Amino acid sequence: KYIREKVKSEQVLLVIDRDGTLVEGVNFLGRDANWENQVKLKKEVVDLLIYIQTKYDTVKIVISHQQGVARGYFDAKLVENVNKHISQLLKRKGILLDNWQYCPDVDADYAALKKEVEFNPDFVKKKTRRKPSPEMLLRALQQLGKNIKEFDKVVIIGNSEDDAGMAQRINATFIDVTNKPYEKLKEEFDRI
Repeated sequence: KYIREKVKSEQVLLVIDRDGTLVEGVNFLGRDANWENQVKLKKEVVDLLIYIQTKYDTVKIVISHQQGVARGYFDAKLVENVNKHISQLLKRKGILLDNWQYCPDVDADYAALKKEVEFNPDFVKKKTRRKPSPEMLLRALQQLGKNIKEFDKVVIIGNSEDDAGMAQRINATFIDVTNKPYEKLKEEFDRI
């Protein structure tokens, strides 16, 4: 009772990229009929999340680009099914995610550069919520009734320039998971 009521544990917001970070990178995960067999959790990232949630009070939000919808490879319902499947795999490891956000859109400028791709015009926008914009994160926090200022630490866990850019925009710490073992990721987190 004393620990629950008197000891304040640090509040940590973890913003996690999906493809290539939380799960092994598969080009347009969900495009193939056997997508469930292609979902492989990245052990080092899962171990890092377990470590952090054991030590701190965490809110965990997954944010990802899903331009496969704009490309017509799959629909939004399939993205949500993939996310649910990943959630179930993580739940078995003791990790509960608080919110999922994804952006199915592409920027009009990007679509213009990719002339070989036939984008669905419904998903080509002048301005999107894609990272490095923090809009998906802010939407998730709003849905959770949280404010970014409530957190003692805000950490973006990802593998791309867009993830690093979002961290920079919101003055958060970025941990790049690319080719790093758990021990290195833990060491980086502990230095924050």
